[in-house]
Amino acid sequence: MSGTASIGAVNNQLGITGHQNGVDLETLFMSLGAERANTLDGVIQGHAADMKKRNDEINELNSALQTLRAHQNNVEGNAGGSTTSTLYANASEVKAAYETLQKHGVQRPSSLSIHNVNDSTFAIQAPNGQAYKDGMSAYIENVKTAIDSKSSSSQLDMIKMQGLINKRNQTVEMLTNLVQKFAKTKDSIIGNMR
Repeated sequence: MSGTASIGAVNNQLGITGHQNGVDLETLFMSLGAERANTLDGVIQGHAADMKKRNDEINELNSALQTLRAHQNNVEGNAGGSTTSTLYANASEVKAAYETLQKHGVQRPSSLSIHNVNDSTFAIQAPNGQAYKDGMSAYIENVKTAIDSKSSSSQLDMIKMQGLINKRNQTVEMLTNLVQKFAKTKDSIIGNMR
């Protein structure tokens, strides 16, 4: 197979059209480089969206953690560990936090039960004050573990993002170098023709 036929076959596979003898190398390299840069741009954008989603999840878990802590302190502070749901006014917040934790797969310790008649009487309860305190402490630790896990994943995502950005920058740098080399070659040819 001749060199021109080989380039023509590559051009046909890549969907590049040109004159009957095929596309010159400059156009071929530029097309491939631009396509790679565009592909990496898409991957970077998708990865950034995933990172934003994970950060939003971490924020939701942090908010739920703060609500649990406030609930724990409120109930323990008002009744020495009693779990009566009428002792606090933030039942809807506690319910929202509980639902958020369920959504993210954070396990509730079996020593805690849920009292849910409506938004105003939702509570996390236990048979006695000590069981409640121990259960809430374990629940809060489960939330912290989930946050730490997502934070670690977020850090790994950032490292991966840096790698993708470096690859894209290398591709753009390669394209810039090719443009400069081809321009220099053309200038040299024109200079030799004078």
